[in-house]
Amino acid sequence: MYRSHLFVFIFINYFIYGFGGPAKVTLEKVIAERIAPQVNYFATSLPISKSKISSTGQGLIVTRNIYFGIPVQKDQIVISLDTKYIDLEKSQKQAKLNQSEAELLKALNGTRQEELDASRARWTRSEARLKESSASLSRVQGLYKKSATTAEDLDLKKREYEISLAEELEARRSFQLLKSGERAEQLQYLRAKVEESKLSLQSTELKLDDMNIRAPFDGISGEVLVEVGDWINIGDPIAELVDSSYIDLPVLVPEEQIAGIRRMQKVPVEFTAYPQYKGLEGLVVSIGPLAMLQGKTIPVIVRVKNPGPLIAGMSARVSLPIGPKSKKVLVPKDAVLRTAGQSKVKVYVNQKGKAELRMVTVGQEFGQFIEVLDGLNIDDEVVTRGNERLRPGGELDIIELNKGVSGASQ
Repeated sequence: MYRSHLFVFIFINYFIYGFGGPAKVTLEKVIAERIAPQVNYFATSLPISKSKISSTGQGLIVTRNIYFGIPVQKDQIVISLDTKYIDLEKSQKQAKLNQSEAELLKALNGTRQEELDASRARWTRSEARLKESSASLSRVQGLYKKSATTAEDLDLKKREYEISLAEELEARRSFQLLKSGERAEQLQYLRAKVEESKLSLQSTELKLDDMNIRAPFDGISGEVLVEVGDWINIGDPIAELVDSSYIDLPVLVPEEQIAGIRRMQKVPVEFTAYPQYKGLEGLVVSIGPLAMLQGKTIPVIVRVKNPGPLIAGMSARVSLPIGPKSKKVLVPKDAVLRTAGQSKVKVYVNQKGKAELRMVTVGQEFGQFIEVLDGLNIDDEVVTRGNERLRPGGELDIIELNKGVSGASQ
């Protein structure tokens, strides 16, 4: 019985390591870095920005282009309001501007020759009527002195003369004005009239643009509060918009551990829901100016770029430094094989092309690396991929050898 079991074991090993060939593996070197001790803090993620889009116009909603959970881009029109009355107002103000510009252009170009000739003719006719009226008045005055006509006839001729005199004066001044051109104050008035018409039209165009409500930034829509057919006023809330391109992680750090943390410091971040996103780095963007009285903690904000699926409200782990740096030996986490109930972990090391099993004592984790307390040396080449299928002494088919860089010392 013993011999048969031994034969089966030998056959299986021959099949795996002989017939199957060397195991394909990726290697990475054990490194040493000066690194500060770290403490893991748990945080609930927050969006970098969140706002309620408000209406910029007043009217009836005719189109809606925003829906729960759907991304929108900055300046995208999310709601459109009915604009037929404002369109009519714009047309009226455009016509008024055209009229004002035409009046100014006419004044700047001066009087046409035919207009000047017509004015001169009116003045000539009024002069002739004045001479005729003057002669008629003189004749009647002579007759009145001889008592050959009545006082009523004299008064009538006087009125006719005064009217002719006024008409001649008006015609002469009109001709002189046309000949000399528009006065400076008249041109200034016409220019002001054009500017007023332009500003009035711009005001209507702004009002028209406000009837299209736009997204203030790139983001994902939350709750939408309106529907097509609703009437809304200026300032009414439309929808909630969340910007999760970056995620903020608020951490409350005890005051005795704050000394090792500084702004713009890179720190390791992990999200519970997405363990496949390894090596995420967050940036300490702010450290609160006041300690919270309850618990004597100081708020710290760590910001991380969203690799894609992260959303607000997720749980995350942030590793923050809490003391001075010291030299530590580090091995990639992917090289570590843990066995339940054992205090030490297994690590396979490349030993002249064969797998050597080491039992290693590990300490604190630093992002994608873990501290080595015993069992490995600097520059040892450890297996980080393909180690699940290895057996001690098995031959290695090395696909890639990387020099590990933890980045934890930054």
